[in-house]
Amino acid sequence: MKAFLQNEIQLFFSRKNYLVWIVGALAVVFAYRFYYVTQYENYAQTVLEELEENAKDITIWESEYQRQCMELWGDNSAEKFAHASLLLNAWKQYEQTNIRLRYYWEQAWDENGIRRTVLEEDENLIAIEELGEEVEYTGIFRGSVADWRARMLLHKAYQQSGTEEPVCPVVPQAAWLWKEAFSGNSVLFLIFTVLIILLHFDAWANEFEYATCYRLYILPIKKEWLYLERFFVRVLVSVVCVGSAAGILFLLGTARYGTGGQMLLVISEQGTQTVISIWSLVREEILGMLLYIVFLTAAVLLISFIVKTKMNALMICAAFCMTGIVQTTASDGTGKGIVEWLPQLSALTLLMLLAGCILIRIRAVSYTHLRAHETRHDL
Repeated sequence: MKAFLQNEIQLFFSRKNYLVWIVGALAVVFAYRFYYVTQYENYAQTVLEELEENAKDITIWESEYQRQCMELWGDNSAEKFAHASLLLNAWKQYEQTNIRLRYYWEQAWDENGIRRTVLEEDENLIAIEELGEEVEYTGIFRGSVADWRARMLLHKAYQQSGTEEPVCPVVPQAAWLWKEAFSGNSVLFLIFTVLIILLHFDAWANEFEYATCYRLYILPIKKEWLYLERFFVRVLVSVVCVGSAAGILFLLGTARYGTGGQMLLVISEQGTQTVISIWSLVREEILGMLLYIVFLTAAVLLISFIVKTKMNALMICAAFCMTGIVQTTASDGTGKGIVEWLPQLSALTLLMLLAGCILIRIRAVSYTHLRAHETRHDL
């Protein structure tokens, strides 16, 4: 048993897997520099483009409510006129705050001015939300009403904590990068997924292609243990590989931008919005990532064992990966990401391990019977 474990570890640390890890680590570095740092550096320009679009909407809706007020003036519909006047006033206030924000972002970089103006802009919408009229489609809430409520929760939480609210929410600090990496719907998460697949797609396929699997079938130990031991070794090394890549990411973010542990986030669970610290979310996501590594390793090993060839195993794993990407990117990003899938992942992992143990037992028994039949025939 001990010799088998040592052999498993030696098999894993092949030249191919060393190369895969190096490529994965480089991919993490490139994603950090050319995606997250670039996203941060271009954030001001992105905001200015949004403000330009907002200015066009303001012109349209301010004219529309001005027209409604003129039509309702003098009619016996005081309530409708009051509503239209309130909305017209809100759009005029929105115009003023939008102009100031454009000035702060483009000409006079003033973080305090941006914070004050954004807070004022959101507080001006309290009366509109209390009005109860369906105006979300106009874009006055800068998104949905739920988005506005999330911003208000954040404003209040930062005020209570005595911490300045960040002007830019996408600074590539260590905590933010880990939150992205373990979220289940990011570039870094995709890199980790591909890394695990490339490390393990040939775990059993190599045995079948080089006909060494038959030696395993005749070993005097339970075949289920062979499958499970290979699985546990692969999971352990997967955690080490992903963890080391995440450690590089942490060092890159901390060295240039800091840890960012004071950041607060709003998550939505079953329609309820809650403010939590970014490290609280990261801790939960790490737990989810560990279980995801276990699940993905189990899936890749089972595929490799069933299809028996490296090329077919890699193609099926790639299709599996793409399906997962479609599912995870469909998330709106307001929940806890992969943490929400922990029960399903746990159940699927157990089923795949059970299937692998059953299959290796069946194949071992079939091979033993075949050898016995051939021996009797030779005699």
